[in-house]
Amino acid sequence: FHSVTTIPVTFKKSLAHSTSSHRLIRLPNGINCLLISSPTLPKISCSVSVGTGSFNDPPELLGLAHLCEHMLFLGTKEFPEHNGFSNLMNQYGGNSNAFTTGENTCFFFEIPVSAKDFDGELILNRALRMFSSFFKCPLFFEKFIQNEVLVIQNEHNINLADLEKIKYHGLRIISNKNHPFHQFSTGSVHTLKELPQLRSINIKKKLVEYFEKYFTGPNIGVAILGPQSLNYLQKLICSNFADIKDLLQVDKSEQTDAYFDSSSSRTSTSSLKCIFDFTNLNRLLFIKGPYSSFQLSFPILPEIPSCFVEIWCNLLGDESENSLFHLLSNHLDYILTLLVSERNLAQKNRILVLDFQVTKKGFNNFTSLLKIVLFHINLITALPVDYLAKYISQFTTISKISFYYHDFESISMDGLTELAMRTNAEISEFGYTNILRGTKELDDEFSVDEIVNSKEFFYQKALECLALTKKVFGMNLFNIIINYPESRILSLLFNYDLLFLPENSREQVDQHFNFEYQLFPINCINIFQEIQSVPFHIGESKQQFFPKSNPFVFHSLKEICDLSHNLAIASTAYCTSSNVNSEPILIVTNDEMEVWYKKEYEPNTNSKTTISFQIQPFRNSSSPHTHMCVELICALFGTRLKGRMYNAELVGYKWGIYPLLTGKESICINLSGVTLGIFRILKFVLQDFKDFITKCLASISYKEFMKARIKLRQDYTKISKENGISQAISGSLMFLEENIWTLDERIDSLDLVDIKDLVDFGTNLFGERSYIEVLITGDCEVNQAFEISTQISRINDGSASNSSVRDSPSSYYISPGINYVYTTSNFNTEDPLNTLYTYIQFGERSNATAQAYCELIAYYLSMHASNELRQKRRLAYTVLCNSVLHRNLIGINLVILSSSHDNKELQKEVEAFFNDLHHELQTLTEKEFRNHILQPFLSLSVNGGSDESLPHNMWHSISPCQHSTNFDNESKSNLDHKHIWEKIFNKSYSFSGKMGHDELDIDLLSNLTREKFISLFESYISPGSCKRASLTIMVDSTMDRANANKRIMRTQVRAFLDSQGEIVDDAELETILEACN
Repeated sequence: FHSVTTIPVTFKKSLAHSTSSHRLIRLPNGINCLLISSPTLPKISCSVSVGTGSFNDPPELLGLAHLCEHMLFLGTKEFPEHNGFSNLMNQYGGNSNAFTTGENTCFFFEIPVSAKDFDGELILNRALRMFSSFFKCPLFFEKFIQNEVLVIQNEHNINLADLEKIKYHGLRIISNKNHPFHQFSTGSVHTLKELPQLRSINIKKKLVEYFEKYFTGPNIGVAILGPQSLNYLQKLICSNFADIKDLLQVDKSEQTDAYFDSSSSRTSTSSLKCIFDFTNLNRLLFIKGPYSSFQLSFPILPEIPSCFVEIWCNLLGDESENSLFHLLSNHLDYILTLLVSERNLAQKNRILVLDFQVTKKGFNNFTSLLKIVLFHINLITALPVDYLAKYISQFTTISKISFYYHDFESISMDGLTELAMRTNAEISEFGYTNILRGTKELDDEFSVDEIVNSKEFFYQKALECLALTKKVFGMNLFNIIINYPESRILSLLFNYDLLFLPENSREQVDQHFNFEYQLFPINCINIFQEIQSVPFHIGESKQQFFPKSNPFVFHSLKEICDLSHNLAIASTAYCTSSNVNSEPILIVTNDEMEVWYKKEYEPNTNSKTTISFQIQPFRNSSSPHTHMCVELICALFGTRLKGRMYNAELVGYKWGIYPLLTGKESICINLSGVTLGIFRILKFVLQDFKDFITKCLASISYKEFMKARIKLRQDYTKISKENGISQAISGSLMFLEENIWTLDERIDSLDLVDIKDLVDFGTNLFGERSYIEVLITGDCEVNQAFEISTQISRINDGSASNSSVRDSPSSYYISPGINYVYTTSNFNTEDPLNTLYTYIQFGERSNATAQAYCELIAYYLSMHASNELRQKRRLAYTVLCNSVLHRNLIGINLVILSSSHDNKELQKEVEAFFNDLHHELQTLTEKEFRNHILQPFLSLSVNGGSDESLPHNMWHSISPCQHSTNFDNESKSNLDHKHIWEKIFNKSYSFSGKMGHDELDIDLLSNLTREKFISLFESYISPGSCKRASLTIMVDSTMDRANANKRIMRTQVRAFLDSQGEIVDDAELETILEACN
């Protein structure tokens, strides 16, 4: 403990960090570790980042780093049990995950702090010992290697239908072939089994060599977060991580550059540094597939500060009225979405990406779309310095506000893992003081007075920014990736002489993703000439399509600088309120309104307020037609709000629109953000909504209406193309909930809706009085809550009274002994996996006894399902099991994804699995039942439950149909708010419990006997039970197995022949395949 070095740091903190304390330490073996003590947390979390990844895969064994990541979970010298760590997490309500990137392999776990085993030992101590043993003494059992290769293959199968993965792989195809970014990284059966067998490669030996070389102290960063003191956390780290081996200190920049050893075919470390240079820029990659996207990317010079890249992203990605997005989306109908972001591909290798989801009209006019985008980009290289200086000044203010009020998600895997990576990064990129923020600020080297009182500071920064802008956004420094089903798009570009035709322009098939593609050089001279003439719809002012001054900024630069400075030097303020777990109170109730209020004390709600209000007309009906009217109104209003509220988003305000939460005609709006300005935001949105319904809706153009209708149809089509899990869960709602219409019913009704129908609904909404439900949570006083409710109640001003009775939503009950089976084909033709979904009903949600028993049995099934069905029987890539709440019912979900078995086979195996568990239960003694099933579950329930890969509460998990770009449906503050809101609009009003769960009767379960548990299992789960009530949905993959296997074989044979230096054309390859049958 005393040999640890404490690195002195004054951390820049957000307000949500004010109840936490931080310390950065270095262990004697070179490991850097960030300690975070947050006293109110119920769980402890730990993340480890190892500075190695797929860039260190040997060329003959692609995917080795990913395989190593998987194998570390499968037994160590100290804890040899197969999947022992994962089983521990499942048993005690923990959660673990891992992932591999080019340069990092990251591991994460969290566990309830007070969880104990039946001997009284704190589980976190055992969990940390097991977790740290991953990095000391993994066993790499040979018997498990091939099974994990199959798991990786299944991961890759899912990636094949993922547009983002396809586009990322497209970047690899274009990139420098001498950089390891160019190579395939996930791994597959082909790269990790078939090719190694052909080459007689010992995979276990390679795994051991890889681990020994890279999993060393100086290459590891750790972040730990918990309620314990910093000293206690430091002791935990020292006792578990200090004995990880330490080799001679290696310069990290050398280690990162030398991705391959001297035996590699890569020739020099200098050639590895640049992913995109002049030899692989100005390329257009066309990928043929069922998507409509266009991506434009620009390499960013290593010396360019991230703050300038953020400025470019904001200038180009602005979505306010009169922006580039507004022009392309609202006026020209060329695009649906635009996302501008910085992507870190490797150390000192970043790109700025403009990602467009393009409409059919946009691709029909693709040359026009391309010219407008490039013209707009060219404009920012010549912006007036005065304008840019003012913009950078306000950008600096907004950036500081955003960080100061940024949500701190206490249990976020991604957040803690990012911190672990930063402790192990090239710290000069942002400095230790910015480790929580992750980037340097523009004014890091200057005092507050120097920047606040000096216009010259921002003028000089504007000049510097402009000079770098011209270096990055040259008209010969970009690449384009197009994903589209029809290659005629290329003819358009050739007609305008925007592409060169290379000697080898034949269609190729990627050997890993199996998509067809073509690669062309771009004629940059012609493109530059094309954009010189200003298009007719773009005015003469260079800043016409760039952001104006933001009216929603509520702090001056000096104010936010002073707040940030005071927070950085302040001592930690501990939360000691006794009201932390208080329930909401009803502050307004009458025939037309109910208002619930809860004061929050969580760190992530500090100075924040969240408001949800739902408007439901008293005169109400339910049909597919009325539902489509509501959805179209929400879509149209959401589109309007995106432009008008974009500036509010920049300072942290969020909004979301939810239609039809009650199953009847209703519209819910959610608003959240800094309490200081939330009332102004509410007034703005309420007035805008009323104006839209009463004035704008009647005058909406046919073009706007049709665009919204087409977009809604596309959204439904997209839902039908999602993976089997999403399709099965959506289908289960249609069977189990009232007023949930099928996709066919919705689409048929959508085609019949006209503008008059929308106007009629608006008249109903504001012409007669509606029932309004309101929930206000956060750092907001009760007098402010009354003021908010008064403002919302004005929705009914001027409306006629109506005394109709409202119906409560409900679910469909399955009679005991009835077991429904529904079979359908997967609408996603690119999804190779069969999906089996099984729902087993337990009873009414209001029945506390049924709910307690259901949760316990779901826990027991989840403990065994993955290990038995995935690991032992090797039936599937994914096995998920949990309890599920509907409006009025509770049951259990079991979902299986498999590429090797059809659904009828899977169903037989599931029934056999249930029988096996029943027999196993009968062998348990009373003591074994309590020690291994009941007590761990009770401990788990008391400590807040476990992570859920499937939604537990279908209505708690629902996402808004329209929302701000910064809306986070899974943030802790939003989930806490929705936990209460779901119980209000579904009329259960049982506010206890957490994160969508209802409170369990712990006393009832504590007295449960083994005999009673077996009886419950027989009644509800066992096949053939006369009480069992279930719904099974089989989503069968439609992929042609024979053709799919032939396509995979073709690419694998070509890859092998290429690796042997044998060049064959497509005709010869077909001949070889046919000859080999």
